[in-house]
Amino acid sequence: NGELLAVGDNSGAIRVWDTALRKEVYRIGPLAMPVESLAWSTDGKTIYSGDARGFRGAHDPESEKTVGAWQPLRSGKEAWGIAVRRDGVIATGGLDPEIVIEGIPGRSEPLRLPAGDGTHALAFSADGTLLFSGNCETVRAWDTQDWSVRWEYKPPDCLYALAPAPDGKKMLAS
Repeated sequence: NGELLAVGDNSGAIRVWDTALRKEVYRIGPLAMPVESLAWSTDGKTIYSGDARGFRGAHDPESEKTVGAWQPLRSGKEAWGIAVRRDGVIATGGLDPEIVIEGIPGRSEPLRLPAGDGTHALAFSADGTLLFSGNCETVRAWDTQDWSVRWEYKPPDCLYALAPAPDGKKMLAS
């Protein structure tokens, strides 16, 4: 609803701002490395972060504590994009040539999708049926039923942000 804004920075801190009060209300860290990406859980109680080593953290803003950390990316390099689906499925991408999907119902091991030149941005559609990924080569829409590519687009330049519209019919990319 826009009441809280989480901001990661190069010091490794995650600062949570109350937008109505216009002040910082929680601070996590600083963590060991600069924060490269952030995503709220769908219930708004957890912040997931990706860092410059490819680690992903789970953080409780109210206690200002990290409640979990793991390395889904094999290379140990930047985790540039994180997206969380309503059911808790988490996608992570970065400098690795793959996107790691964790928490898929009925699957114990992470799914690894090819990402070519890495992944700068990730976003799930509002209904969770598509995962969008973008980098300097391609924007893709992955069908989350079978994880096949539904469509792809070759952008004229690198993309660093993706934002699907709530109606599922439009997408912003920059």
